[in-house]
Amino acid sequence: MARKMLLAGVTEEELQKAAPPEAPKTPKSKWENFWYYYKWWTLGGAVVALILTICIVQMVTKVEPDYEILLVTADVVDIESQSKLHEALMENAVDVNEDGEVRLGLENLAIGREEEGANEMTYTYVTKLQALMSADYNKFYIFDQESYDRVIRQSVDEGYSFYIPLTVGEDGYTAGYEFWDWYGSELQQSEWGKKFPEHLYFGVSGPADKGGKKRQELDKLTVEACKKLAEAFITGQQ
Repeated sequence: MARKMLLAGVTEEELQKAAPPEAPKTPKSKWENFWYYYKWWTLGGAVVALILTICIVQMVTKVEPDYEILLVTADVVDIESQSKLHEALMENAVDVNEDGEVRLGLENLAIGREEEGANEMTYTYVTKLQALMSADYNKFYIFDQESYDRVIRQSVDEGYSFYIPLTVGEDGYTAGYEFWDWYGSELQQSEWGKKFPEHLYFGVSGPADKGGKKRQELDKLTVEACKKLAEAFITGQQ
């Protein structure tokens, strides 16, 4: 009785189970059916595949520079001045990795002034500098007076240094001959040099005694290349 009341006005045909949809038979209908149910999964997978492909291509085709130089200063050096320094260094650069092209990377890390404390940017740069120096990643360093006093002078005064002497004479050398200060030199007195701090300290760190044999051999080649570049830059002679 209750069933009849609930189904009042419903025909027997309407109570029959709906027939299952026919499976797509043609390639076009099969594709349309697949695209309808799996469109977003397909698009998402394509995006992931594209990103992975780009990353792999960049890793495989990445060209390593012949030199990577860190310019460590208290204040940010403007792009034009960095470009002038880069040009001056490039005059004495050579194709170290023999790939047919000379490339020199120059990065400015502005670590701020100690008395001013650290902000987010300077903290990031200081952390990066510490990481690079600990890993012996960069071999050619340039410090202004403020940064040299903060990062280098204390270790030099304590008799510790992993920087190597540059054979360019004694003029301009710091105590212990770890760095060459360009103050009063023709480079510092040049038109573009006057836009930099009066004191810039140039130094090359020695090879790291870590890693496997291949790493140590490559490290020695890098150090030697940086040493020659620094000496040629300072003396003007390749």
